[in-house]
Amino acid sequence: MSTPYPLQFQPEFKERVWGGRALEQFGLTPPEGHIGEGWMIADHPNGTTKVLNGALAGKGLDEVREQLGTEWLGTKGVSEKGGRFPF
Repeated sequence: MSTPYPLQFQPEFKERVWGGRALEQFGLTPPEGHIGEGWMIADHPNGTTKVLNGALAGKGLDEVREQLGTEWLGTKGVSEKGGRFPF
């Protein structure tokens, strides 16, 4: 796969004791519970978002980074200190 395309991601929602349902105001559909955070694009040890569209559908951003690296994410899209996507 060599042609990059615009990636859409499934948000990673995080339940927090102080959370609520406010993210629904932005058209998001969080799971039941006290949702306090919505990670829209994440490549983090505590949560990684998954691609929703195209040939990479179902893969996590961590997998995209590992497989396609700077070819898709550019030289600023891969951290020099640990490799993870720098958001």
